[in-house]
Amino acid sequence: MSAPVQYVTASDGVTLAYSAQGEGRPCLYLHPIPSHLDRSWDVDALRRSFDWLSAHGRLVRTDYRGSGLSQRGAVPLSVERIADDLDHVLAQLDSGPAAVIAFGPSTLIATTFAHRFPARVERLILTHPIVAGEDLLGMAGMSELQTLADSNWELFTVLSSTMVFGASDARADQ
Repeated sequence: MSAPVQYVTASDGVTLAYSAQGEGRPCLYLHPIPSHLDRSWDVDALRRSFDWLSAHGRLVRTDYRGSGLSQRGAVPLSVERIADDLDHVLAQLDSGPAAVIAFGPSTLIATTFAHRFPARVERLILTHPIVAGEDLLGMAGMSELQTLADSNWELFTVLSSTMVFGASDARADQ
């Protein structure tokens, strides 16, 4: 079952959405693409993973600044700022060191977070890591996806979740 979305204000005033569910040691799950905390539950594979993780610890998820339920629009955006945001969320939860799970593009955030805030990280679990920003920016279709994200956020999130996770959306059938 989806955890309630909570909000915290980052040090620069940006509003960040996060959720925490389960008990025990924290597990920080980093979405590989901009996400939506509530819509993530519509993806069967993600929902099963979230249920399993929250049954074995305290699952912490965030919508990165500029995406999902966090403040969007003209907000300062960088990997370093997102790492600061993650520190702020974990501080709000008063949690100990977390296992950090990251996939593909979010591995850049995970490694930056671990480097900047080593006391917050118990372990890193990285799948298909990207080792440099150039690797991400050079991926086929990335510039087109960024253009779509800037012009039509909702369509971007639907197409991204369909491409990456095989999510289903009723609008795809129309």
